[in-house]
Amino acid sequence: MIRSLVKRLWRTALPEWICELVGTMMLLLAGFAAIGAAFAAYHQGPTSIGAFVRYAVVGAVFGGAGALVAYLPIGRLSGAHLNPAVSVAFFVTGHVSWKNLLGYIAFQCMGGVCAMLVWLHVLGSEAHAVGDAVTRPGLHIPALAACGIEAALTAALVGTILYFVASPGRAKWTPVAVWCLVPILVCIGAPLTGASMNPARSFGPALLSGMWSNFWVYCCGPVCGAVAVAGIARRMGWHLRILTAKLFHDIHYRSIHRSLLAQDVHEIVHALHS
Repeated sequence: MIRSLVKRLWRTALPEWICELVGTMMLLLAGFAAIGAAFAAYHQGPTSIGAFVRYAVVGAVFGGAGALVAYLPIGRLSGAHLNPAVSVAFFVTGHVSWKNLLGYIAFQCMGGVCAMLVWLHVLGSEAHAVGDAVTRPGLHIPALAACGIEAALTAALVGTILYFVASPGRAKWTPVAVWCLVPILVCIGAPLTGASMNPARSFGPALLSGMWSNFWVYCCGPVCGAVAVAGIARRMGWHLRILTAKLFHDIHYRSIHRSLLAQDVHEIVHALHS
């Protein structure tokens, strides 16, 4: 009976959804810890390390954690989107279904909440010292401008992902490309908006701190940026043909998303009919 139940659950998308929850939690827990370690002391007074270096370190941790999850079994199964904006982009390109889009977003947001809960429980004082990692526009940055900046940063991130997964030769290097890009985007955007680029990253801190005033910026901005780039990629058709909705496609792991890198007969038939 238990074996039968496990088989039925495996046939659904639930394993991938759970992998997104765990992967997003790992990504954001590492990122939140990096924010606390880099900026808790900085906000308490002058330090010898400048803000730019601290932003670069935080960006490298976020990017590195995302790359690590992509290469782990959980990332190879789910695709390691770890970000609602990335899932939305693959939905726009026609690789992710409505059901899996909603499932991924829900479980990614739950992962963000879980990461925040663990961080607050383990390093509560450090978290409070950096404002519970709540993303908010910088001084003198209007909310609408912040939304545009988040859209541009996310467009650069999603555009890079789509470019790499459009080539069999480049696809395996997608996590590395993201790892290299994220510190640059964080250094550019963090002083202006906090450089979220991920609604799930902003959701956990907003929920647990109760600070929702600018949350819409970090939903609308990243999603609009992702939709714009994905729409352009889809219109380019054969010039930029997206091959997979996974940041690291491993043929030994099934794909619940449309994929042109699928190797077994079942996946090929599913890709052709979806």
